[in-house]
Amino acid sequence: MYDEFGIKPITEKFLERNHLFAMAFREGWIFGRVLLAEKKFFKPYALINAAGTAQDIAAASGVSELRIYDPRNRDTRLLYLDDKTTPDTRGVAGPSQKGGLPTVLHGAIGIKPSHIRAYVRYPWGKLHYGEFEGLNPISGTSASQYLGYIDGLYSPYEMPSDWLELWIPPKIDISLEYYNQDVKIHQPVLNLMFNQYHFQALSVNNQNHRRIIKLIAARQIPAAFAQCGPSRGLMTYDYADDWKVQPISIDEALEV
Repeated sequence: MYDEFGIKPITEKFLERNHLFAMAFREGWIFGRVLLAEKKFFKPYALINAAGTAQDIAAASGVSELRIYDPRNRDTRLLYLDDKTTPDTRGVAGPSQKGGLPTVLHGAIGIKPSHIRAYVRYPWGKLHYGEFEGLNPISGTSASQYLGYIDGLYSPYEMPSDWLELWIPPKIDISLEYYNQDVKIHQPVLNLMFNQYHFQALSVNNQNHRRIIKLIAARQIPAAFAQCGPSRGLMTYDYADDWKVQPISIDEALEV
């Protein structure tokens, strides 16, 4: 299946410690080095609503967007990072990263049964992934929405794929809408498979960092390139005070 559609299991995209990446925001790119990585997964996640009760979807019907509430405490959400940095382990980042390590979630969502389509909004209440420009906005509650969804074919429950690869920085809340194509009622079940990276933000003010940034931008060393949000709605960079770096363009990165 993965070869047929040109997609990969999300585990093949996960970064290891000391791997490099570039992450796109509306204002430009942030470059980083993973220092610590930790698996964060929730399986099975049987869909619940804001009241904390099971959310079934009637035959040939949909439900409007729901955030991913913690079934143990509906006042909190999964896939939501409340702190912009995490406390630094002494000596891990070095003196250039005082005040804690920047952090980000990276992963994908698998879904079952196969009759369920899920439409991701990033952030909550804003754009859907996969919207064509000029077309009417996607609505997961309509049977005519044949675009912008994930299902068990493209992102299988047992092994979510990079069909929709998510990078979620702190303070960003995502949500999903759902449509049930079957003639029977179903409760969607998700597999939330993520890594949380605690990383060193590379600074153009550091000579060693400048060399690495330039090599990443030129594709002369291995590095992942990621984006925070749909292409038409990248997230605003709101982390300068905490991450201690500013975004730059690819051209600027080539010239540092």
